[in-house]
Amino acid sequence: MKNWLTLLLVLLGGIAIANTRHATPNALRIRILPDKDTLFVCPDSSLTLEATGGVNYQWSPANIVNLPTAAKVKVKPTQNIWVYVDGFVNGIRQRDSVFLVIVKPSISLQALDPQSVCRGVPVRLLAVTNTQGQGITWTPSAGLNSSTAALVTAVPNFTATYLATVNVTGCKATASISVNIAPQRADIQNPDTVFACKGSQTRLFAISSTGSGTNLTWTASDKSITVANVLNTTVQPKITTKYFATFITAQCKTIDSVLVVIDSLPVQVITIDPKKEVYCQGEILVLKSDVYESRAYPYIKHKWGPLIFGPNAPKVDFQTPDSLWNLVIGTIDSITLLRVTKNRGCLDTARILVPVIKPKVITITPEKPILCPGQSVQLVASFKGEGTIKWEPENGVLSCTDCKNPRVTPPFTTTYTITVTEKNCPSSASKLVEVLLPPTLGLATNPVICKGSGVQINSATDPGTTYRWTGPNGFTSNIGLLQVSPDVTTTYSVTAQRGTCTPVSRDVTVTVIQPATVTVPADQTICPNTSVTLTALGSAPAGVTQTYNWRWSGGQTSSQAAVTVNNLRQNTRFDLTYTWGPNCGTITKSVNVNVYAVPTITGFTFDPADAQTKGVPLGNSIKVIASTSPSVPTGVTYAWFANDQPITGTTQTIQHTPTANPTVYKLRITTATSNCIIEANTLPVPVLAPTYDIPNAFTPNGDNRNDFFNVVYSGNVEIVEFQVFNRWGERVYNNSNNKQGWDGSNGGQPAPSDVFVYKIIVRYPDGTTFNRSGEVTLIR
Repeated sequence: MKNWLTLLLVLLGGIAIANTRHATPNALRIRILPDKDTLFVCPDSSLTLEATGGVNYQWSPANIVNLPTAAKVKVKPTQNIWVYVDGFVNGIRQRDSVFLVIVKPSISLQALDPQSVCRGVPVRLLAVTNTQGQGITWTPSAGLNSSTAALVTAVPNFTATYLATVNVTGCKATASISVNIAPQRADIQNPDTVFACKGSQTRLFAISSTGSGTNLTWTASDKSITVANVLNTTVQPKITTKYFATFITAQCKTIDSVLVVIDSLPVQVITIDPKKEVYCQGEILVLKSDVYESRAYPYIKHKWGPLIFGPNAPKVDFQTPDSLWNLVIGTIDSITLLRVTKNRGCLDTARILVPVIKPKVITITPEKPILCPGQSVQLVASFKGEGTIKWEPENGVLSCTDCKNPRVTPPFTTTYTITVTEKNCPSSASKLVEVLLPPTLGLATNPVICKGSGVQINSATDPGTTYRWTGPNGFTSNIGLLQVSPDVTTTYSVTAQRGTCTPVSRDVTVTVIQPATVTVPADQTICPNTSVTLTALGSAPAGVTQTYNWRWSGGQTSSQAAVTVNNLRQNTRFDLTYTWGPNCGTITKSVNVNVYAVPTITGFTFDPADAQTKGVPLGNSIKVIASTSPSVPTGVTYAWFANDQPITGTTQTIQHTPTANPTVYKLRITTATSNCIIEANTLPVPVLAPTYDIPNAFTPNGDNRNDFFNVVYSGNVEIVEFQVFNRWGERVYNNSNNKQGWDGSNGGQPAPSDVFVYKIIVRYPDGTTFNRSGEVTLIR
């Protein structure tokens, strides 16, 4: 069947174009979005369409499309019309289409069920439009199963009016319809779920549209009650039970319900772990009760707090959240804690006393003891109440460790702590005894300055310490935090002494950086789109920080001594700012880099003109014409390349037969005086491979349809060999008529209907050959 169809297309002179509207969804294909067969457009409005799946699109008719070769376009039709898009998928041309209908939208609404119903009864509503349901929106959406369908189901709680709008590219039409809910009803005023504690009573309340309890009956899911003609009733369920209020009138029967959930509480007794007569401040205690099964109380909640509330309430050091059944606290002061437990409908409390001993207030004198090394001082402690005493640290310099007033002789600054313990509750206080140390010096490490600048060479001093500085040329100073400004590298010495202690001596050398210079390259001229490297050289000595800051057009910068710029296209001035040392000085210099004036390649055209969009058959030649500025440059040479391989051509125009798919052409222009090179590439040119097919039957009956057996092909195909043999091996045709093929004759006489054997060799322009043999049926 495929061979017959191919032969028919060739005989009719047509070109096969695949329309992909109904192609397999997973196939690579051209599609128009929105993906619908028909789209509606408001008069004088435009519609956005988008092509996907291919390349090189062409929309038609072009007069209604804003960008006929773009992927996404705006279409503004003036009449009902088919719109097509052609494109290429893997080198094969495909087409998709959509039918645009100009319509001013209209809408009407129908109720497919009675519009006056009891609450909870569904009503089907149908929107009838002239847009096949395109662009429908329902409001309000509450009570509807859909807000965009043509057929919806409404189940409103109260009488409601629904508005349906159809919107087609900005044109709108609306219609409304109402669903009336009968007013006869009764509602339970309690929440849908009521929580009650086991053994308690619950009052249920209802209202009716008549204002009375007549025709209203209360029942229970466990059949425990039946109470009629009352709005309110009292229940006392033993287990969770659902209660119903049934209201019956001549028009409707309504039923409302409420679920009464029964809850209980675990045992509330609280104990303390560890169990003591009294607790010390800061202890961690666990307040706990018997563990209950959490699955039995899924909604239980707890809240801990002091028994006394308000601004004077004692503080609680909660170590765990105050919402747990068992609580961990840190002790602060004696306190009674209260736990409130609630399980939905149940509420209870429990309390416990936590007795706490607060720390003693201990004072130690003298206030600020300061000693020289080897000296001692007596520490005097005072506090109220009783308790055992212990001083620390026990480093051999305490006269006693269990008395109130020991004498201490610390070798260095030490903090002494006394601990007084009453009923296992310790209280502590500390005293710092300072021992003077040698004086402190914060000398600068290898300071470096610029000539004419200053530096502080000592950053730390001690009160009561004397300082004496000396330097070259009789320099002296008694300033502790000394600043100096030498012109050359200089060494300063300092002697620091605290009281009668041994003095400390140190040296500081200040390095002075002298002024520097910098050199840059001379101005130069280069070809466009080439690179240039500029290197600056500063004279600051080794080890001294040097900073280079290059700046050129467009705000570009570099912080390297050498800067390289690629693809420079215009005359550019490079400015350098050079600094050395810690901001010792700044020098600015400039380098001008000029660019030779050369021709530019402004574009390419082709012959045939549509070579880039439709492609070039393999074996055909193509003319490529380059446009330049100026149009005819002087003093230049031309070189052409196809896919970066040199081809013949020394002018702005070449004739070439491409073989690779795709083929990209490149033109290189070289100037004679400056030897500059200018290059540009064309867009890819598709090269279309030939195709061929061989039918399996023909009918040489003279009706001018399928009268010859021949190779069916497109593109440049050469038939090298074409022989046909009958079933006895006799050759009946030997490529005697390349264009028509075999006419079904043998020796000038019509051959009979039979099956014949053929041997065919075809060759493509690139030399590729194909050997084919098979059978063909002659039908008369």
